[in-house]
Amino acid sequence: MRRLLACLTVLVLALTACGGGGDDGGSGEGFGSVKVSGDFGKTPKVTTGTDFTVDATESKVLDEGDGVAVKEGDALTLDFVGVNGRTGKEFGSSFSADGQPLSTTLTATSLVPGFVKGLEGKKIGSRVLVAIPPKDGFPDGNEQIGLNKTDTMVWVFDLVSKVEPKKATGTIADVTVTGAAGKAPKVEVKKDFYVDETESKVTREGDGAVVKADDTINVNYVGINGRDLKEFDSSYTRGEPADFVLSEGQLIPGFITGLVGKKVGDRVVITIPSEDGYGVQGNAQAGIEPTDTLVFVVDILKIG
Repeated sequence: MRRLLACLTVLVLALTACGGGGDDGGSGEGFGSVKVSGDFGKTPKVTTGTDFTVDATESKVLDEGDGVAVKEGDALTLDFVGVNGRTGKEFGSSFSADGQPLSTTLTATSLVPGFVKGLEGKKIGSRVLVAIPPKDGFPDGNEQIGLNKTDTMVWVFDLVSKVEPKKATGTIADVTVTGAAGKAPKVEVKKDFYVDETESKVTREGDGAVVKADDTINVNYVGINGRDLKEFDSSYTRGEPADFVLSEGQLIPGFITGLVGKKVGDRVVITIPSEDGYGVQGNAQAGIEPTDTLVFVVDILKIG
């Protein structure tokens, strides 16, 4: 449920946007002694030497794929290796034994600006070399991955796939919920259930206080994946209610939207599309894929 469960690695957390501007990405003429070996899909060996720098984001296609060209705003799955140009040392890789591909949206608000400049226009199936100066990456450095504020980052990306959103197959009106108060609800809806907006409805009305943004609420709930109708989370299964703070960064956005304005004692059904749920990252731990719609039934027990 919590946003942090959707994060794939510590490195992904470090790559959230941190400002920066600068020139458009170059043609890759400034890579000098940087060398990359290895085929698409295999772990690349990246050699930069030491004290490698660029003044503007540079990119170079090492192995061109035959897929669609990516554009800003696309949801992508990438494999990557990141190297510090000053030291020549690798600071992150999805190819490592415990690594995972990075699923993200190609925007400067989701990632550092240099990612967008270096990857926009490249084709799915391509291996791309990108060098990012501090102004397009981390102007103040990033201690978490060992970057000083003057360090250039060198990346090799494999553009694995573009994640296409699912077309809506229904609305909240297609979800039926039964079950007595205090008992786990039974949720009925057809498989491959997808919606295109967050909706909520009260199936049993309470008479308590109204829930507001940033409230801490105590609830019983069950979460169902609309794709396969599997339960991925439930306070009923654990045997005790849960406390949640209804604030951004604590919960997926659709959960907050669905509960603000409801009352203590309400049983609330919420249908949440991917972009208001775990997004393109999905949640592998919970079996949630990047395009899945989530269905929650929430019994609001108390505030505070």
